[in-house]
Amino acid sequence: MHRFLQRLTELTTAAARIAARDGALPLAIARPLILMVAPLAPHIAEELWHRLGHAASLAYEPFPQADPALAEEATVPLPVQVNGKTRLVVQVRAGAGPDEVDQALRGEPEFERLMQGLVIERMIVVPGRIVNVLTR
Repeated sequence: MHRFLQRLTELTTAAARIAARDGALPLAIARPLILMVAPLAPHIAEELWHRLGHAASLAYEPFPQADPALAEEATVPLPVQVNGKTRLVVQVRAGAGPDEVDQALRGEPEFERLMQGLVIERMIVVPGRIVNVLTR
């Protein structure tokens, strides 16, 4: 239940941003959101469902199903600094640890080009944030 509430909170936060930006919430987001809120606040959800123009009760609607394509592991851009200057940005798996980031960097042709003739003294990886490579 905790995971469900956490995801519901994330969805409502994203929906609030979209509504603030566009002035309205698209029906493609509003309908599933109301259906997900229904077990927690059935009377409010029912009222919102009817205001969207549905004549039948939402109790007979199926619960929204997750899209497996959206559940795939996301990648994040990771800036790479060499001696304090950002030289490139690599895409790594979200949540990748230092070893995985190191492997991704060493497989990057641009990184290999940058490191030609340099010796890596230290590589500092802040997962999900930045990589700092110190050379001599």
